Amino acid sequence: CLQRAVGVWDCDEDSISFALTALDRLLGRLPSDFRLEEVGRLEVGTESNVDVAKSVKSYLTDLFPASHKEICGVDNLNACYGGTAALLNTLDWLRAHPEARFGIVVATDTAVMDEKDVSYQGAGAVAMLVSRESVYQQVFKKAAGTPLPVVIERSSISLMRNTQDFLKPRYASQLSPFMRGRESMEHYLEAMRYCVQRTSESFGATIGNSDYCLVHGGLCRSVATRVMNEWGKLAFGAGECVSRTDLMAKFEIGLKHGEQLGGLYTASLYFSLHSLLEHLDSNEAKKVMLFSYGSGSTATMLRARVHHKTEGFVPLQPELDARQFISASKLKQVIARHGATKTLLDADLPQEVAQRHAQLAAETEGSSKGRYVLTRFPAGNEKRVYQQL
Repeated sequence: CLQRAVGVWDCDEDSISFALTALDRLLGRLPSDFRLEEVGRLEVGTESNVDVAKSVKSYLTDLFPASHKEICGVDNLNACYGGTAALLNTLDWLRAHPEARFGIVVATDTAVMDEKDVSYQGAGAVAMLVSRESVYQQVFKKAAGTPLPVVIERSSISLMRNTQDFLKPRYASQLSPFMRGRESMEHYLEAMRYCVQRTSESFGATIGNSDYCLVHGGLCRSVATRVMNEWGKLAFGAGECVSRTDLMAKFEIGLKHGEQLGGLYTASLYFSLHSLLEHLDSNEAKKVMLFSYGSGSTATMLRARVHHKTEGFVPLQPELDARQFISASKLKQVIARHGATKTLLDADLPQEVAQRHAQLAAETEGSSKGRYVLTRFPAGNEKRVYQQL
């Protein structure tokens, strides 16, 4: 199966608005007596912040009580790896501070592309609540012994080095990043091979004794497919008997969202995790390997135990099915607006975008309800303001 669709968004949405929407939805699904003051850390992973100085995280603090001023954390930047860096930081913060209760991790990105590269584009954000088991049981009123929905094992394997295969110059006029496609893919596979081998040597965890494998999907479904095939070759070379059918079953369940959304950058791996939770029909604990990668390059192999769906879990597929497909001519117009507004200051939104805001604001239901959007392109000394539809 190849890429089925890619996400399309207009110039009124960006990594900040996506992050606001994802975090707002997460907070809205917590128990009514949940105390937001117990969130002590909020970290963001992104490679598409519109401000090269101020973090996306700072905008997200608007969703917390004004009196809650002690929320640690900022943004993490390294291509598609920032979400994993934010997650590892937050997990280590919880382990180092026994008094800490909750952290939140948000991975948000817009993979905006020029017309020639549009098959690689996509956008999305994932917000994750992170805690320890005892706190989870207390706050969510679970019986003693009830495990967390997803448990990330403490030890992981990483590979970090300097490569020159992916670049987003600050003043570039093109929308697409500068990529050396073949070279970038080879760096990805080299990092994956290393992490697979070291994970096996260090922890005995392999594709053969894991139930599922989730991978960063890069810019399109074809990346994940190639990784799956390469991982299968490694298993065969190590003497593991993993049939083609078993291999597909371990990977396919995590690719269902990505193949409909396209390039998700930092959010890619965590959309894969959501896909697994959505399509998993068993409450038995599953052993999962998660491979995170960012060009440049950074990589980590995580291991997790997935026990059950999270509280208030909402499937994504109905929202994906409800999307409106647009024509090639309309897509060209959207891309043109992205290009025209890339460095725009002190200007109102394009008329067609503003009109759509008015229409969406009048709706009483639908997937657009509750989304955050940019109100205008501010001057350099003005505030960047978002409104909720």
